[in-house]
Amino acid sequence: MGRSPRKTARKDRRQTRRQTQSKPKSKSNAKSKTRSVSVAKYNSTRKCIKLFKRYRLTDTTKLRKWMNNNHPDKVTNQSSKVEDDFKFITGCWANRKDIFKHVKSKTKSKSKSKKKKKVKEIKGDQL
Repeated sequence: MGRSPRKTARKDRRQTRRQTQSKPKSKSNAKSKTRSVSVAKYNSTRKCIKLFKRYRLTDTTKLRKWMNNNHPDKVTNQSSKVEDDFKFITGCWANRKDIFKHVKSKTKSKSKSKKKKKVKEIKGDQL
């Protein structure tokens, strides 16, 4: 009793898929080990943080909306400053997660300290 022709055909297809999916590992070149660190392709994070704060870009959704609203192809009469900022912010896109962390950490610490001071003043007035 042998296997039915359907089962053998299915088995053959599985084997060919496995063979095509697994790729042989490439050998590492000596050149890749000796390369020096490349210069950063992205804009400086300090200036990115300043621009993100100026335009109040605290998360990805706000960043996308701002970019869509201020795109040079959509806006007809736009100042050169905003155009330059737009170009710079597009260069910050790759580092946006780190920039958001910096922007949020600095804004949260300032707001917490103000709240504590107000609470202390109110308690002092009532006594």
